Amino acid sequence: MLADGCRVKVHSLKSAAAAELNGREGTAMHFNKKRGRWAVKVDGEPEGKMILANNLQVLPVEQSEADSVDLYEPARG
Repeated sequence: MLADGCRVKVHSLKSAAAAELNGREGTAMHFNKKRGRWAVKVDGEPEGKMILANNLQVLPVEQSEADSVDLYEPARG
């Protein structure tokens, strides 16, 4: 499910200017309701890009990232 902070891969962009982003990975920052697109920080790009959800594939959380999640619950009392 696409959500803020998800790692994504860009695909199926058609315009000459945007097609170079196909296959690139980045981070979905937030959804812009007015534009109907996600603001995506594409790795290696200086500026964010506005991309339709249909052109974003959510990537699985890498094992190293999952291992870094702190599941520790302090004792109560």
